[in-house]
Amino acid sequence: MFLTQVQMGIILVLLQAILTRTLTRTLTRTLTRTLTRIRALHLRYSGRVWVVLMLALVCSVGAGGASAWAAPSLAIAGSSAFHVTGDRPQTLGLQNGALAPCPATPNCVNSQATDTEHAIAPLAYRGSPRQAMQALKQVIDDSLRAEVQRAEEGYLYAEFTSRLMGFVDDVEFAFDAKQSKIDLRSASRLGESDLGVNRKRIEAIRGKLEALLQATSGESASATGGAA
Repeated sequence: MFLTQVQMGIILVLLQAILTRTLTRTLTRTLTRTLTRIRALHLRYSGRVWVVLMLALVCSVGAGGASAWAAPSLAIAGSSAFHVTGDRPQTLGLQNGALAPCPATPNCVNSQATDTEHAIAPLAYRGSPRQAMQALKQVIDDSLRAEVQRAEEGYLYAEFTSRLMGFVDDVEFAFDAKQSKIDLRSASRLGESDLGVNRKRIEAIRGKLEALLQATSGESASATGGAA
């Protein structure tokens, strides 16, 4: 059976709450029965259905189970209701000039991949790699729930966090100065299906980066013309 990110998140929240002894017996039984039934049916629900289901279960417990959600790791912080982060991958970074390949699961895209499920076009840029790096950092800094973790010559790594469950996606960029392109990899840490989130994110970044580089190029041209 394959698990979506939200399904995996619910399982992790349940296990963590049990270990910290903050989950009431009623909520434990309710969530356990629900997960067991869904596993038995081998159904794959979309993220929205799972969110509705989870909220309904929480509400059904009532005031007696409210304290179950007071565990520190489940507290609301920033704009994510929960924090189901998982461990940071050990495969981050460039290995012989290449990004790590995508796993077999469909929750990853990689411009260096050759299969249609994971392949995606690299980002293109004009000007110097330094200018492209600065523009890309600005695009990420302006994105919601995104944070650059590492930026060095020819490489940038950022984490993107989902709004509700706090899932973390690892996004890497490798700059190729000779071909004026940026190879990339965007992958979810947990689950099996990302419902196309990683691919949509990269396409959104592509559009914003192109617009920013074009605007920057226009400003430079205007400044040069004015000086002349």
